[in-house]
Amino acid sequence: MNPQYDVGRTDVEPGWIVRMPPTLRRSSMRAPAMICVAIGLLLLAGSFTWAQSPPLAISLSGPEICENDASTNSNGVTLDAPEVEITWAVTGGSAPYEVLVHGQRRSGDSGHIRVLCSVWSDEWRSASGDIAVPATVTDAEGRQASAIHDIYSIRSYRDMGNQSAVNSAYRSHRLSPDGTYRVHGHLLTIPEGYAVQMREHLSADCASPGPDCLDRFRLQMYEAIGNRDNQGHVWINRWTGSEHSRWLDSSSGRRGVLVLADDPDAEIPAYEHRASELFDRLLDSQGQSPGKLVVSAAGTHRGQLSIALALPRLCRGISFSQDSGLPVHWTIEGGIPPYEVTIGGSRYLGREGVHWLKCVFEPGRALDSGERTIQAVVVDGRGDTAAAHGDMLVARWFSPGHWQVEHLTAGKTYLIGNWFGTPPPGAQVRLVAPFQEERYCESEDSGGEEQLCDYAMNFEVEQDGAIGSLKLGAVAGDEYARELPNRASAALNQAIDAFVASIGQRPQPGEDFRDASGPPPFRWLANPGECVPGGSVYVEVRVTGGQWWPPWKIELGEQEEFLANTERGGQTSFFVPCGEASQPLELELRAVELRYSPLEFVTTIADEPVVIGVRDSNQGQYDNDTYTQVGLGIDHGRCVAGEQFGIDWHSRPTSGHEGRISVTVDGLAGVHGPEGAVQVRCAEPPGPHLITIRIRADFDPPQFETLDFVYESVAGRPERVAR
Repeated sequence: MNPQYDVGRTDVEPGWIVRMPPTLRRSSMRAPAMICVAIGLLLLAGSFTWAQSPPLAISLSGPEICENDASTNSNGVTLDAPEVEITWAVTGGSAPYEVLVHGQRRSGDSGHIRVLCSVWSDEWRSASGDIAVPATVTDAEGRQASAIHDIYSIRSYRDMGNQSAVNSAYRSHRLSPDGTYRVHGHLLTIPEGYAVQMREHLSADCASPGPDCLDRFRLQMYEAIGNRDNQGHVWINRWTGSEHSRWLDSSSGRRGVLVLADDPDAEIPAYEHRASELFDRLLDSQGQSPGKLVVSAAGTHRGQLSIALALPRLCRGISFSQDSGLPVHWTIEGGIPPYEVTIGGSRYLGREGVHWLKCVFEPGRALDSGERTIQAVVVDGRGDTAAAHGDMLVARWFSPGHWQVEHLTAGKTYLIGNWFGTPPPGAQVRLVAPFQEERYCESEDSGGEEQLCDYAMNFEVEQDGAIGSLKLGAVAGDEYARELPNRASAALNQAIDAFVASIGQRPQPGEDFRDASGPPPFRWLANPGECVPGGSVYVEVRVTGGQWWPPWKIELGEQEEFLANTERGGQTSFFVPCGEASQPLELELRAVELRYSPLEFVTTIADEPVVIGVRDSNQGQYDNDTYTQVGLGIDHGRCVAGEQFGIDWHSRPTSGHEGRISVTVDGLAGVHGPEGAVQVRCAEPPGPHLITIRIRADFDPPQFETLDFVYESVAGRPERVAR
């Protein structure tokens, strides 16, 4: 048996003789050299492979579900939420590593952070929902990798006390659609498209709470969109979770139906079947875990995908209700759709969008002045990732109208009236009552009479146990008075001097401060209506964006109005005189930022003017002798950009009027009757948009009415599936 002549063969058994073919024998002198070269190349390739480090990666681990049973303040906001631990670990790449986890900077190849188990609903109230924790690592070579960990926060509402059945406790917490909550110890998931309002809890004063105890609580359900039609309520036994009774009341104009759970002969009319099925779904969800998001896992950055953030450089905030929503814009370049974006603890879908947050509050915690990092990670359709982050300065603002004691942290910069101020290291500074005193000064315009010109804000400064008092002007920034104890130390006086010297000094960002790609662009929306010659028109304006948030005021033509804080930016309104103009009015819109220390105004002019049309008097007179109900098929005035939603209306003449009523919707073709419905497309880009509905009544004389509705277009969210 002759073996095959295979030069690369290594499985030759002992005792075999391997004969070289003639061609190899003639080149036998070169064979050792060729073998040496081959071995050298193999060794070189192996050493190159060994020298390459494994791919850079970061991983996150932690709980997938957490529960938040903390109490809430008067705004329904949790400020003492529990925390959960998230662990991160880096592999591959080249040390040292820079790590950013949930907006917190870290270093090294492993560690952990604490994350608050709290989320906000669309109304800035504590709710159940998802917390997306992003992490990005950058190694010594500039390579990046990202990971995301999702947690579901279950908002828990415990027993609020032991009230008697006569003196029941009225608790009005709103449970959002599709959310999983723990209500009086029972896990419940709210049906999609509906909301539940917690009502009273009746206590039977049981000596030993248990199955025989008659404690029970009431939950009311209603539509979360449109006209928010009531569906009725259900009473649930506190200790067993079983149903006590339900009241079905979903049919307008028909009497509700009471159904007792222990009545075997109870009949439910056909017109209440839908409401009854909703309560069945609510009760059947008891004990079921919340669903999870259908999302992609993050991975390595390949450089073909990028995400950019736009956020203000500085924001100011006072109390929760006066801390207007803060917009953070994101845009994506490159990659392949669809895009999943994680930003500020939330998940979104889309190439661009806006994430809203509070300036000096986050879910479960009030923030102090300082720096705040906003982090974003995007995953595209093929699993490629990109990351971005930006920093902004946060300034807590103490205005002359402040009403509670505040402790100012040494080294932090605050807004005191119109001026920045920073307590010096080692000193304790407190804003104390009376929080402001009126200051009067002579005015040349008033003939020498004194007029209110400033407010003196009262502070206590403590250093080495000694306490002094200080009065600072909120408007002028001047020191009006100081009082020291009899044996005041030089250190106390120096601390007060340092605090006074800081007035007017803007906060300085740290070395790691990173500006984003720029401030959010100014976006505005006006619903100007139409002028009638000789009358006036009401114009409402909403704005978002800018470098110092929120803007100070809005100017429209020759008029100016200060902004009111709202949950989604700022808004104001004007009454514009129409005069006798027969042509549309074009008014310049300007947004004015007020920047502090020193005070300066920065004005941004809108790209296009606000155009106010003029109604032809021959078309009829403006009046409201019609009664019109309009329903928008969206929850809290928000829809997903690019999707469809419905508008329905019902219009009728008021008493004493007769005539045909016709309805049109701006941007849609066709004239409709007094009752109807249409489908509209949620506009792009994300932000506020306007829908105008026009009603014409052929009375004698003809009348018309214009109804404007503002809605917000938002980015979509990932779907949820059962765990």
